[in-house]
Amino acid sequence: MMPRHPLVLLSRVLAAVVATVFLVQAQAAEPASPVSAGTMSAPEPVKPYGFDEFAATIDFRAEFNQSKAEREDETTRVHSWLTEEDVTVNFHSWLSSPDTLDFHGELTLGAQQGEERYTDRDHKALYKGILGYDVTIDLFKDSAVNFSLFARRNQETVIREFAGSVDVLTTSNGGIFHWQNDVLPFTAQFTDTTTHQTGSFDQDNLTERERTFEFSGEMEHSANSRTRIDFSHTLYDDMPPGKTSFIRRTRRS
Repeated sequence: MMPRHPLVLLSRVLAAVVATVFLVQAQAAEPASPVSAGTMSAPEPVKPYGFDEFAATIDFRAEFNQSKAEREDETTRVHSWLTEEDVTVNFHSWLSSPDTLDFHGELTLGAQQGEERYTDRDHKALYKGILGYDVTIDLFKDSAVNFSLFARRNQETVIREFAGSVDVLTTSNGGIFHWQNDVLPFTAQFTDTTTHQTGSFDQDNLTERERTFEFSGEMEHSANSRTRIDFSHTLYDDMPPGKTSFIRRTRRS
């Protein structure tokens, strides 16, 4: 079963915490004190959100390759070119207050065009859209108990000599939980990463999924005595070229 889309995960989390966030903000707000006897100042409006950063960059990349291989009486020539244009938007914002719900990251939109020509096979046209993101949401980041959610997506095209190009799509999502206490302060993290690779040949097509849970904590007995606990558990699911089911491997440390 494939993981749910990370944007769906983030939207559901946001919907669940928005009501709580505004309730906490309303309870924490205090009325303004009077400026002078008999005169009350108007309460300052509570700003429910804010943007600290919003910037955009435009990138352009062009790549051209020409290769020749000779083997006995056979000569193979490869001509390939690739162009890529994209716009990346960086943002940093908060909801209710910067300490309650803070989110930041980047979003990339663009397109790729290209072509591969071989003397011994049909040429291959390359065209696709680009969608990438790296978004992090921090909740109660300055509190003793806080956690973060993240979602990432990256795609790229790699041109190889005489082996054709491969498209690699990587998505990753997960969360980090921190608990600062006097007994056993710890950090727990879960990451779910899936990689899809498609290419010109059947052996280039593969899918890999990696799910990792990590725990790290430290207990202090005295000024010179501490106990540290580290645990990691990873599940690997691989779908080799030509297969229709996953092969699972496990690693613990």
